[in-house]
Amino acid sequence: MSGRYAGRCLPQTDDERVRPTTERVRRSFFDLIHDQVMSCRFIDGFAGTGIMGFEAVSRGCPEVVFLEREQHLCRRIDAIIAELGCHGVASVICGDIRRTLSGSIRDDVPAIVFFDPPYALSIVPDLLPEISRADRCRNIRWVVVEHHHKTDPAVGTTDWRIDRREKYGETTLTFLGPKTL
Repeated sequence: MSGRYAGRCLPQTDDERVRPTTERVRRSFFDLIHDQVMSCRFIDGFAGTGIMGFEAVSRGCPEVVFLEREQHLCRRIDAIIAELGCHGVASVICGDIRRTLSGSIRDDVPAIVFFDPPYALSIVPDLLPEISRADRCRNIRWVVVEHHHKTDPAVGTTDWRIDRREKYGETTLTFLGPKTL
């Protein structure tokens, strides 16, 4: 990690279904959003190891919410929060993202939502309308999706525009911004 916890390595997980964001992608992503991360809530959807959210904490983000459905990964993230002593900044919500997402977005706090779902799971197009409902997208700076370069997480969306795409080998980060009327 960089920032406050520079040089710290988070423990790896034995869960072979978890694919942590590579260091190259993580570093590039946070270099792109460095001015934004210190002034908004960072929502780490499909948190897995939590590396993206912990990187946000390390770089000065005032509030990070981890969304993860697997109980053992939620316990692991909670343990790391305790180890790093960042309870006042970071929290984890355990459950299916279709139920936990809406509670993590607030109208009064700007947010960056980062999704890194399993590449085979095409769920992001189903989640974008949920974020758009009830003026939730008013304070969303970006929804950023990490995905396989041959897929498009924005297919069929009408409320979001593609602001940027960054390709790193087989991995692509797509930055989606809310369309304004």
